Amino acid sequence: MLIAFGRYIVYGLISLALILLARKNWDKLSKSQWITAFTLGFAGNVGYYLFLTSSIYYSGITVSALIVGILPVSLIIVGNIVEKEYSYKSLAVPVALILSGIVTLSLNGADTGVSDDLLMGALLAFISLSLWTYYGIKNARFLKQNPGVSSNSWSLLIGVCCLIQSLIALPILAIFTNALDFSPSTENNYLAEIIAACLFLGIVVSWLATILWNQASRHLPVTLAGQRSCC
Repeated sequence: MLIAFGRYIVYGLISLALILLARKNWDKLSKSQWITAFTLGFAGNVGYYLFLTSSIYYSGITVSALIVGILPVSLIIVGNIVEKEYSYKSLAVPVALILSGIVTLSLNGADTGVSDDLLMGALLAFISLSLWTYYGIKNARFLKQNPGVSSNSWSLLIGVCCLIQSLIALPILAIFTNALDFSPSTENNYLAEIIAACLFLGIVVSWLATILWNQASRHLPVTLAGQRSCC
C-alpha cells in the first residue's frame, strides 16, 4: 500500500508541476469533468492498484494474476456491449487466445506470495478487475465525447486527482499499519528501493503510460484497445 500511495503521489506531483508550468486555463473544465476525473483516478489508479497489491498479499501472485489478467477479455466483452463495434463471433478467437495465454502463464508462474487467505485475495482481485474495466470503458467514452480535452491534459487532471486521494489516504495508512516504520529493527528498512520503485511507477507506468493509453482509447474502439492492454 505504501508503494501504491507513493506511486500516485509522484504521478500527482508531476501532473501538478506540469499544469503550473503550462499555465493553462483549467477553469474551463466543468464540475462534472472534475468529478469524472476524480472517479477515474480512483477506479483506474489508486483504488485499482490498492486492491491489486492487497490481493497479492493475501492470495499470492498466481491467483491475482489469473483473475486480473482477464482484464483484456473483460474490456473486449463489456466494451463491445457498450460500443457494439463487432459481432461476438468475430471476437471468439482473440478472446480464446488471450484466455489460454493467461491460464498458461499463471499456472506455470512461480508464486512467491503469501497464500494464507485465497478467498479474500480472489475477492480483492475481482474488485480490482471490475474497477479497471470500468475505468477503461468510461475513460474511452469521455475522451471520444470531449475532443477539446487533450490526452495529455486529461492525464494531468487525473494525476492531480490521484494526488489528492493519496494525500487523504496516506495518514490513514500510517495510523492503522506499520508501513511507514523504517526503523532498523523492522524488515521494512528498504527506503531507497521503495523511493526508486515509486519514482519509476509514478513517472513511466502512470504519467507516461496514461498519456499513451488516452491516445489509444480516443482513436480505437475499446474492443481493440482492450486486446492491446494484455501487453
